[in-house]
Amino acid sequence: MKRRLFLFCCVAAMVAACGEESAPRDISSGAALAPEGFDVPETDREAPLPAYQTQGELEAEKADRFDVRGNFQDIYGITNAPAGGVRAVAEFETSDGVLVSWDDWQEDFVVNLVNAIEDAAPVYVITRNLSESQYVEGRLLRAGVNVNNVAFFEFVNDSIWSRDYGPIPAIRNADGEPVFIDQRYFPNRQRDDAVPTLMGRYFDVDTYRPNISSEGGNFMSNGIGDCIMTEWIQQGNFGLSNTQIREIKRDYYGCNQLVILERIAGEGTGHVDMFAKFVSVDTVLVGEYSRSDDPTNAAILDRNAARLQNVRLANGQPLNVVRIPMPANSGPVYRSYTNSTIVNNTVIVPIYRADRRFEDQAIDVYERTMPGYRIVTVPSDNIIEMGGAVHCTTMGFALNTSQPPAPVDPTPDPDPIVEPQPTANGVVSQPQAPIRDLDQTLDTITISDRADSGTVVVTVDIDHTYVGDLLVALIHGNDYVILHQQEGGSAQGLKRTYTVDGFAGVNRQGDWTLYVEDTARQDEGTLNAWAIDFQ
Repeated sequence: MKRRLFLFCCVAAMVAACGEESAPRDISSGAALAPEGFDVPETDREAPLPAYQTQGELEAEKADRFDVRGNFQDIYGITNAPAGGVRAVAEFETSDGVLVSWDDWQEDFVVNLVNAIEDAAPVYVITRNLSESQYVEGRLLRAGVNVNNVAFFEFVNDSIWSRDYGPIPAIRNADGEPVFIDQRYFPNRQRDDAVPTLMGRYFDVDTYRPNISSEGGNFMSNGIGDCIMTEWIQQGNFGLSNTQIREIKRDYYGCNQLVILERIAGEGTGHVDMFAKFVSVDTVLVGEYSRSDDPTNAAILDRNAARLQNVRLANGQPLNVVRIPMPANSGPVYRSYTNSTIVNNTVIVPIYRADRRFEDQAIDVYERTMPGYRIVTVPSDNIIEMGGAVHCTTMGFALNTSQPPAPVDPTPDPDPIVEPQPTANGVVSQPQAPIRDLDQTLDTITISDRADSGTVVVTVDIDHTYVGDLLVALIHGNDYVILHQQEGGSAQGLKRTYTVDGFAGVNRQGDWTLYVEDTARQDEGTLNAWAIDFQ
C-alpha cells in the first residue's frame, strides 16, 4: 500500500516542524523576469481571477482597443515551428522543476502545494517583488517546508493558473534539446502570457510561439505523439480550420494523432484536465459521473471514454482507458480527481471535503495504475471554486534531454481462475450467454429461501478479450452492487469471486440478476457461468 499524505497546515504541524530555528536565506538574487522597458500594464488584483475568462474580460476582448503585446514581438510574436518538429514531454516523464504562482487569496492551498512538490522536484514560485518573496519564504518555513528546494521569480503577473499560461515542455527532434512552447493566453492577461518566453530566456531554452490561442489545461500528451484536447480548442480559435489546428499541433507540439473530445457541459474552462489524465504512455484516466449526480455529463464522459477506447497509439498499442469517479457538482463548481499533478515519483491529487464519497476509490485508481508512485493529497475546496485545482496551478517543465517514455503495463496480475461450483447453500447458473459490443447480458438465479442476505459471495466466469470494457453488477429487487467497473484493461477474461456486504438486512428470497454490460466496440465474450452463495 502506498503512503498517503494528507497535507493540512495545522498549528500542531507548524510547531513540530519549526522546533529548530531556521536562518532565512539570502534571496535578494531572485530572478526578476521582466526585462528593462517591459511596460505591459499590471493587473490590479482586487479580486482573484478564475481559471476561465470573466464577463468583464470577455467584454473587454470584444471592445476595439489597442493590444500592447504588439509592441513586444520578441516576447509575444509568432515564430516558425522548430525545423523537423518536436515531441511534447508527457507529464509522467522526468520533471526538472514545477512553476506555481503565489496568491494571497489561496495562501494555505499554495503552501500545501509547494510542500507536496518540493520533495520531488524544485519549485519556482512567481511573486510580485522581493518583499513578497521574503514573506512567502517565511510562510513556507513556518509550515515546515524545505525552502532549500524553492526559488522565486519576481514578476507581477495576473493569475494563479500557471498550467494554462506556463511553458509547455518539448524536445526538439533535430538535436534532442529541450524547448518551450508558448501558446497565446487570454488577451486580458498579458503579463501571464509573457511568462513562457521570459522563463525560456532565464533557463536559456529556445521558445516557440504558434499562432493559436489555448491553455495548458486543455492539452495532454503521452510523450510519443498522441494528444488529447476538448472541442474548446475549436471554439477558442474560430479563425482556424480543424485542419489548421491539427497542423499546428503536429508542427509545434509533435501531435501525430490529435483526439478532440467533448467538454463537460456547464464547466467554465472547457479543459480536458477536468476529466482526463494520461498516467503512462498507454493508459488514460477518464472521469465517470454517477447518473444520479449528473446524467448529462455522465453520458458525455461515457462517450469520451468509448472514443478513447477505440484509439490505437503511435506505437500500435490500444489505449487503456480506466474510469475514475467524479465528485458531485454544486452550482458552477466542478470537482475533479483528474486535476492532479505528476512530479517524478509523486502524484498530487486534489480532495474535497464537500464530497468525499469517492475519495478512497479515486486514490485506489491512482495506486493501481501508477504502482511505485507516492500518492499525496491536497485539500482543494476553495481553489476549485475558481475553476481549477492542483493541475491547473502547476506547470512542470524539462530542462534536460530525455528519451521517449516506454509503455508501462498498469494492469495487475490476472486473478486466479476460480471455477463456479455449487455449495451446500449456493446455486450455480451456466448460461453460456454471448456478451456483444455495446450490449447488455443478464442472467437470473431465483432463491426460494426466506432469510437475511447477510454477506453474499458471487463467483463469475466470463471469457472476454478486453475486460476493461466490462461493467458487472449484481441486482436484487431495487438494490444493486457493482462488482467490476471497466478495470483490468486488455486482460483476457474475468474469473473471480466477490464478497459483497451491500445486501445485509435484505431478504434473500427472489430473483438475483447478474448484469454484464460491454461498454465499447471491438471486443466480445461469453458469460460462461456464475454462482451465488450466502454467509
